[in-house]
Parts: sequence; C-alpha cells; structure tokens
Amino acid sequence: NGVAAGYDRYIGGIVGYNLSGAGMISNRNNANVTGAGDYVGGMAGANSGSILVAENGNANPAYAIAGNNGQGIGGIVGWNRASGIIDVTSDKEDVTEIVAVDNNVSITGREKVGGIVGINEGKLDASATDQSVQERFLVCRAKSVHATGGYAGGIIGEARRKAGTAGEAKIARAINKSVNVTADRGPAGGIVAVNQQGFQLESCINLGNVNSDNGYAGGIAAENYGQIMQCKVGDETREEVGITISSRGADAIGAVCAVNHGVIWESAPEKSTAEKDGKNTVILSGTSKLVGGIAGQNAAGGQIGMVYEDGTDANTTLYHVSYMPHIDIAAAALTVGGVAGQNQPALFEADAAGNGEQAAELKPAAVIQNVSASGLAFEGFNNYQYLGGIAGENQNGAVVKDCIFADGKIIQNSGTAAGNCYGGVAGRNDGNLQNCRIEGITINVQGIYTATSTSTAQEKENLASHIGGIAGKNEENGVIEGCLIAMGQGADGNL
Repeated sequence: NGVAAGYDRYIGGIVGYNLSGAGMISNRNNANVTGAGDYVGGMAGANSGSILVAENGNANPAYAIAGNNGQGIGGIVGWNRASGIIDVTSDKEDVTEIVAVDNNVSITGREKVGGIVGINEGKLDASATDQSVQERFLVCRAKSVHATGGYAGGIIGEARRKAGTAGEAKIARAINKSVNVTADRGPAGGIVAVNQQGFQLESCINLGNVNSDNGYAGGIAAENYGQIMQCKVGDETREEVGITISSRGADAIGAVCAVNHGVIWESAPEKSTAEKDGKNTVILSGTSKLVGGIAGQNAAGGQIGMVYEDGTDANTTLYHVSYMPHIDIAAAALTVGGVAGQNQPALFEADAAGNGEQAAELKPAAVIQNVSASGLAFEGFNNYQYLGGIAGENQNGAVVKDCIFADGKIIQNSGTAAGNCYGGVAGRNDGNLQNCRIEGITINVQGIYTATSTSTAQEKENLASHIGGIAGKNEENGVIEGCLIAMGQGADGNL
C-alpha cells in the first residue's frame, strides 16, 4: 500500500535522505508515499547525491505523494539540495520528451509542492541512450499538483539558488502538462510557483491549467525574481487549447508571470494550431485587475523584452509577440496591456528621519524594451480603465522603449467610462515612452465627456475619456520622445 510515516521530515518511497556522494540507480516507486512533515518525495524526501530515474509510463497504477502538513513535496524528490542531481532517462529511440511524472500520480502538500521537485536548488535534467536527439524536454503530466498553503508548481514548487554555490542554477527545456496545478492560497505557476533571484528558467513550456484561489498565478511563474528566458505558454506547433490561468484574491495576473521583479526575455504566450471556433489557447480568469499578455505587473527592477548589445540597431533586434490571451475577468476598471498591465516606478528607501535628504534608490524603474506586438486585438470589452498595446499603465519614471505595436485593434462594444485611457503604446503614461512606433492601428470606441461649464480643469480631465495613437493620456510627469505613427507602407508621420 506504500510508505506512511508520522516522522517530522524526510520521507521517500525508496530513501528518506540521499546523502552527498550517494547514488540511486534504476529504482522505481509505484506506491503511495505519505508523510506528516516536511520533505516528502516519490523517490526520496531529500537529495544531496545523484538520482538516476527511468522514464515513468502511465501503465502503472495510480498513486499519491502527500505531505499535507509539510513543505517540500515532490513527485520524485521533496527537496533537491544544491549538490543534488536528478536525471530522468529514457531508452527509447528518437525521443524528444521524457516523462518524469505521469498522469497516474497526484502530489499534495501544504507548501512548496512541485510535480517533480518541491524545492529545487540543484540540477534537474533529462537524458536518453539515443544520442541522435540533442535537445530533450523533461515532462510532468501529473493528474494534479495541489498546495493547500501556497507555492504550487507544475515542475518545481520553489526554485532557488543556495547562497555561495558555484555553477549554473537553472531548469532548461521542461514542459508542464499536468491537468491542474492549484494553490488554495498563495502563488501557483505552470513551471514554478516562485522563481527566486539567481535562478533561471530557460526554454520551458506550460500546457496545463494553473489556479490560485487566493494568490498570484502565472503560466510560467506566479512571481519572478530571477530570469525567465525563451519560455512560452501554449505552443504554435501543438494542439493544446483552453489553458486556463486563474487567480483570485490578488491584484495581478499574466500569461507568463503575474508579478515580475526580475528579467523576462523572449517569453510570451503562443497561439495553438487548434485555436478556432471559439477555442482559446490561453485564458486569463479570476478577479485580478492588472492583466498582461506577458506579466500582470512589471514591478520595480523588472525587465521585459529582448536584450541587445550597445551599438546594435534596436529596430532590428526585436522580440515578436503575436498573441493576446482571452481575458475572462468580471472585475471592473481593469488595467490591460499587450505586454504588461502595469509598468511600475523605481523603489526608494523610506526617509524615516524626515531630514529632507534624498532617499536611496533600492530598485530602478521597470523597463519594457524591444518588443514588437503584432496583430493583437482588444475587442468586445467593457470593463477596461487603462488599455495599451504594450502597457496599460506606465507609471512615474517607468520606461517603455524601442517597442512597436503593429496591425492592432482596440474596439469597444459599449461607450467608455469617465477617466478611461486607451493608447497604442500605453493607456495612461506618467513615465517615459521612447522611440516607440505604431505601424497600423484601428481604434473604434465611443468617448465620453460629462463635465459642465462650471467644472474645474481637474474635473473636466477626470470626467472625460482619453484616446491616443501613442498614449491615451500623458500625465504631468509623462515624457513621449521620438515616437512615430506609420501612415502606411513606407510612410512615417511624426507624432
């Protein structure tokens, strides 16, 4: 019937704790594993050594990994420590995807619950005896990954780098196909719930549903403090549709990440080959008011787009985004952007002494750069307050630069409300829009103006809707510099 232990921690189907220098080779667990405390895994509770795991096939009976009162719960390992190595292997020929955890497995815990690893500081990889395929994907397609207290991830609950450790700290080429990744409260992510500073997610794909009933949710990560590189939610070469990212009780949601404090380069949602007849590849739902095609909120220190070396022509170094998820959020006064819902200002140290000295900058203002958003259509909405092709709201000091919004649409079913702001680059701008371009846009909305002759200037501003090719409204601190509106093929007009 499996392994059931009332011990405080380190419960595994094969080994409780695989120590540094130890090895586990060609072992398999098909039984339930239940622990009362922290660090529970299908193979090992914790790993500091080496674990070589054969690919999991769904011909095995259903079983569950559970640590209902603990943290660090994983389908293979609860806690993969900094020196730990997990390698999932296959002896099949021409294999491009290696399944670590299949759909006969359910993983449940209180906190930091992952389809493969609960807490990861070490190395997680996939390999095969057939060397003809150079790049393989590590796949989790668990029946469910469930955290009752937060940090639920399709691959990893929490990805972090141990201080003082050398070498790479990253997960590359992982695919989440789990049916549901759910947190009853706290963050939930398709690949990892929280990607901590110093850790990198590279070339990962999420194809499963992600939900937090009271917290952030994101297709790749709920919260990112590290790096997300060349990842995607949905895949233009696959048929998966209806990938639902749902968040309640939190203010931001995004297809890739709800809140970004780190770096997101060349990562976005993609439209499936099967999206037709009302079937949407990616759906953003719940109650969050900051909604982004990539990130709901790009916080202080956050960077989204594509990096380019100094001296390179920014116009030829662009990351192309061509898909906007379907938004199914009933809340009022949404802030929506094709890249980020909200781009935030710098974070400064509080001046507790009140002596008038300038506070130190803790984190710089958020930046969105070198993104070309093409063919994005915002249609049929009636509950957006700020809407921009790149950023819904660009706050004081935040930067959007070298971006293009091309062949886009902003079409509203009903009339706008007072104070609404819609623009091709930003809905409301109180920061810096630099060297951005509009290359074809259709805006069809019914504006509103309810001020009277006795209204003050401020009241007149507040009682009107604001619509513009670059920005709907440019606030007192807003700067628009070097931006262009393309008037047709090869014809540019100065803004």
